[in-house]
Amino acid sequence: IEVDISVVDFANGYRPSDWINNQLFRGNEYFYNLLTSANSGLHYSALYGDIPGEALSEILVSQADLITEFDLDLDPENGFTYSNYMNTFNLNAFVNNAPLMITGKFIGTFPFELALKGISNNTIFEKSFVIPQSRAFTLNDKASKIWHGQFILNNEFNNNNQITADVIDISREQRLLSAKTIFLCLEPDTISISSANTNNENDWVVSTEEPQNNTTEIKVYPNPFVERLTIEIPFDGNQDEIRIQIVNSLGSEVLVKNLEKEFNEEQLILTWESDESLKAGIYFIHIQSDGINEIRKVIYAGR
Repeated sequence: IEVDISVVDFANGYRPSDWINNQLFRGNEYFYNLLTSANSGLHYSALYGDIPGEALSEILVSQADLITEFDLDLDPENGFTYSNYMNTFNLNAFVNNAPLMITGKFIGTFPFELALKGISNNTIFEKSFVIPQSRAFTLNDKASKIWHGQFILNNEFNNNNQITADVIDISREQRLLSAKTIFLCLEPDTISISSANTNNENDWVVSTEEPQNNTTEIKVYPNPFVERLTIEIPFDGNQDEIRIQIVNSLGSEVLVKNLEKEFNEEQLILTWESDESLKAGIYFIHIQSDGINEIRKVIYAGR
């Protein structure tokens, strides 16, 4: 059995090192390089500037069964599709056992004819499907927001005046922030910034404001986790109920908890136990309450 071995070195502090025969030996770095090179793996280190979460994601992707170099055709009867956006972590590949999500528009009628061609494990494959109207179902407005979000991402730096106007209008209508509508984050009473007289060489100040730190000290550990994840949320006296929602990277709900504060309780501690049905990957924890609306990203490394 061939096994690929990859290493993510989280330690970024001091470690003993020495030069021996023109080779730097720093902690276990030399051993990790040999181990990963001999076993077709990847070596990431915080000392190289690698971010642990991103490194783990790349390792998980590298071990997955990917479909690469693919071509997808989706056409309705007596019509066509347009403005299609592929919603995957990589526009050139997607995981074989993961859903493939595409948002777009179409003109025509059912049924849809879908043809997928690609390469998986160095083997060319071709699949064709017919999707009748009986297998279609109506989504909520999330699909519309995903499409509009992709439209903004693909066009927000386009210099065409008409497209710029469309991006701004869609961003405001769908309440999706873009580079061209960042000004909408200004509070209604914020002092407007106007141009200064370039002939006046004196320094000038538009406005000043003392920053306020309203961040709640929420702790989520360990991250990455294997068997269980602990979430600690301190109470500041304003919260009576806290809602905790956990979703995967595809936006599907994994867990929802509505927790009430006990008498004189100073903090809430929730333990999330993993099980065999939980897949390795990135998960998002959304914590909501009075004065709290925060999202934490965690990585489940798998059992």
